[in-house]
Amino acid sequence: MKRSIWIIRHGERIDDVDENWEKTAKNKYDPTLTENGKQQAFKTGKRLKNESISLIFSSPFLRCLQTAKAVADQINLEINCEQGLSEFINKNWFPSINDIKLELEFFQNQNQFEKINQNYQSFITISNPETIQEMFQRYQNTANKIIQNYQNQNILFVTHGYGISSIVQLFMEEDFISELDYCSICKINESNDGNFEIEFINETSHLN
Repeated sequence: MKRSIWIIRHGERIDDVDENWEKTAKNKYDPTLTENGKQQAFKTGKRLKNESISLIFSSPFLRCLQTAKAVADQINLEINCEQGLSEFINKNWFPSINDIKLELEFFQNQNQFEKINQNYQSFITISNPETIQEMFQRYQNTANKIIQNYQNQNILFVTHGYGISSIVQLFMEEDFISELDYCSICKINESNDGNFEIEFINETSHLN
């Protein structure tokens, strides 16, 4: 085996368990992790600690950065904050975000985390709401660029449910859209001849 590509979904988000959170939230478009979500992230970091991961790439949304930091702290790596791994920018989910505000929100979280690699430049930038087709293409383009530009390195992506479905689909012949659990892990292996093979999807035994 040449290397592995790991993909995890962020931990449990606060607005999934607290229906009143949005009413008082400072930024209702960017929910934090719950305490359970933080524990999920810690357990995921513990699971990945000895997997020889070389690089971490995370969505800039807060829940993903919190999850990525819990992993990065345990494997002693910086986090590369990649806009291309962001949540689906659906105009129905983000109805009042204009281009400038959207860009600012992507980056406001970065200074909260000492593990952020401040020298990293995103391969993909987002300035407008997108269709679901554009979203899938954006996730796949991002993953392809990172995988191609960081040869022979074990890579970890920390992203959203749609992001995982999009990236996994790169390595499957059929369409793949699935409900993925919080802090679930997917693993894809690259062989010495350059072919990729999925080892597992939506693995959650580490959370038990």
